[in-house]
Amino acid sequence: MKRLSPVLGVVAASLGLLAAGSAQAFVLADTCGHLEPGCPILHWETDGDPIPFRLQHDGSRDISFWSFETQVRVAFDTWAQVPTADVDFLEGGLFMGEARYQDIDVEELDRESVLFFVEEGWAPRAPEVIALTSITFGEGGKILDADIGFNADDWFFTVGDELVQVDFLSIAVHEVGHYLGLDHSEDEAATMHASYDEGDTSLRSLTDDDRGGVAALYPCADVPCVGDVGPGCSTLGEAGPRGLLAALCGLVFLGLSFGGRRRRAGRSAALLGGLILLLPLPTTGSVVEALDVDRLGARADVVLRATVAEVTPYLAGAVRSEIVLDVSESWKGLAPGVVVLDQPGGLLPDIGTVVFGMPRFEAGEDVVVYLRWPEGGEPQVLGLAQGKFVVDDDGSVHRDLAGLSLARVSGAAARTKDLPGGVDELRLRVAD
Repeated sequence: MKRLSPVLGVVAASLGLLAAGSAQAFVLADTCGHLEPGCPILHWETDGDPIPFRLQHDGSRDISFWSFETQVRVAFDTWAQVPTADVDFLEGGLFMGEARYQDIDVEELDRESVLFFVEEGWAPRAPEVIALTSITFGEGGKILDADIGFNADDWFFTVGDELVQVDFLSIAVHEVGHYLGLDHSEDEAATMHASYDEGDTSLRSLTDDDRGGVAALYPCADVPCVGDVGPGCSTLGEAGPRGLLAALCGLVFLGLSFGGRRRRAGRSAALLGGLILLLPLPTTGSVVEALDVDRLGARADVVLRATVAEVTPYLAGAVRSEIVLDVSESWKGLAPGVVVLDQPGGLLPDIGTVVFGMPRFEAGEDVVVYLRWPEGGEPQVLGLAQGKFVVDDDGSVHRDLAGLSLARVSGAAARTKDLPGGVDELRLRVAD
């Protein structure tokens, strides 16, 4: 595993920046990425029931399972503690399947909603991706399934206040905001603003703008409605070492529940922190390493210009899309006349999947695409949405980084906003 020392930074809001009003900067994610007016807002329909989540049983080799579970619960509880939002969570039993997003080998949605680490073979096969949230929704924007994956294959997460690198809790709190249906905020101080700096732990707590966003999404009819994360450890009832962990867990959560449903996050953190000290400490739109134009060109296996001939969404557990590109120019590497991309995300009449930061393609677009294309493998866009440019009629280029939180690796300043003046200059900056 590479041990990188990242600095995270952000330049765009998830699924598009859209101010909610002059006094508030939060943004609610919708089913079409704010590309059309009136698209339904993504949300969980709970009918009084808590929002479910599960932990994948493998956890991470870099942190104890106890620490993984504790930090995830703290992340969810941070949102549950907002007194003006009607939000509760329920941690289900351990997910015993593989550490990956919704199974693409089945037609039906599993509706498991799992948080997991990938230690080898990171699911999107893109090492610059640090964490990625995928949401599948039904009619009216109702969330049916949500998965959060953390790339422990290429990145090193830390827990605690010493030698902080990629702070797991900060990333988790941010990704849980997406899990709930929040977009990136325009407020630079907000946890849901698409920004994170190496060593920073301030995203562990929410600002007024974050609280306003979740309250708008899940309004409280009778303030306060401080929520909870129940019922406790996902390992309860298991034999062996985790059975002992379950017993300890029961004692901890008995203590946490004392004082009722309206406990404060500070009391939770203090009680949990005492036991965390006995365990190893080193260890959510999508957080991706920032790649400026020059680094995109250097890392890409193939760079091409093409017309988007066809975009076909299909159901494979979640919704995926097949994109057919008619290639007009190969700028780097050898590209065939037709290139077919297959990526998660898309919209069907009754179901859709949003993968924050995944590039969106529309038929008829004139595009420049930077591809990772390993020998014997399938092509994929490098850097998620960073690797797809649209060429306008006048030859200028633009790209949509909505949904993308960009991580600047230490010592390499990102220049993600400094685009070339046009397609000809972009071509010159590709090093073949």
